[in-house]
Amino acid sequence: MNPHPCRYNPALLGFGLYESIRGGEQFIAFIEKELIPYIDSHYPTQPYKMLIGHSLGGLMVMQTLVHHTALFNAYIYIDPSMWWDNQALLKETKRALEKRHFAGTALYLGFANTVDDDILLNNIHADTTFDTKHLRSILTLQSYLEKNKQNGLNYTGKYYENDSHMSVPLIAVYDALHFLFNFYPIKINVKEENNPDPTYLVNKIKSHYAYASKQMGYKVFPAEELLNWNGHNALNKKQYEKAKRLFDYYLAIYPEIAAANACMGDYYQAINETKNALAYFEKSLAIQENAAIRKKVEKMQGK
Repeated sequence: MNPHPCRYNPALLGFGLYESIRGGEQFIAFIEKELIPYIDSHYPTQPYKMLIGHSLGGLMVMQTLVHHTALFNAYIYIDPSMWWDNQALLKETKRALEKRHFAGTALYLGFANTVDDDILLNNIHADTTFDTKHLRSILTLQSYLEKNKQNGLNYTGKYYENDSHMSVPLIAVYDALHFLFNFYPIKINVKEENNPDPTYLVNKIKSHYAYASKQMGYKVFPAEELLNWNGHNALNKKQYEKAKRLFDYYLAIYPEIAAANACMGDYYQAINETKNALAYFEKSLAIQENAAIRKKVEKMQGK
């Protein structure tokens, strides 16, 4: 999966083994022209795509970012082997970060402690042995990323001092996902939840998911549970207008969901509009039978 064979081949790699390892561009082409179309045609995917790679796989992630930027929205590279071939790709990356624009693309770098304990990170560049070249190359890459904020790349990196080359992937991916999707979770505190303005909460939810949609590049809707719970919470407090606005929004984005119709039935039942309540309950039952709602309908009909 590497961009080209390793012409710089230290003795510890052994017997020219790495000279024949190549095929990065062919692998990227396979991903773009065969794998992604296959997945999109067989599964209910969204257009947001992410590429994750570790070690030599991390090298391929950087190859993709530099030469095929638009193929993925986000890149996670973990302890990448930027030393490969006398840092050839590292040099290409430096030029790309200085001269190109990466707006709309996100990148997370996680790297481990791969040197002896007696080597300090702040003076590691004074060590010129191959034993430290892996980490030195990553630190050089980190400096390029941090010095080129003008290119619009959404970047952060983290050094995992207490992790090794093999232990770092799990924690790095976890942290990367928090970084990449830090905008996604909606936070509603108690004060906001109890805001008496009937428009406040629904407008906050709409605004949040409009922003999330912009960041993701496609339309993102709130989970049903968010609207269902907050609407019934308002209903229980007799905040009827707030409940209706939440349920209206729920029904607008999920018109063919049984629970959305049942929520509107609950609202109209609470304000004693039996005809409307029955209409929504019956629509809900037509979509999906539910014993509790059926019982409500029968009671309202006097059966």
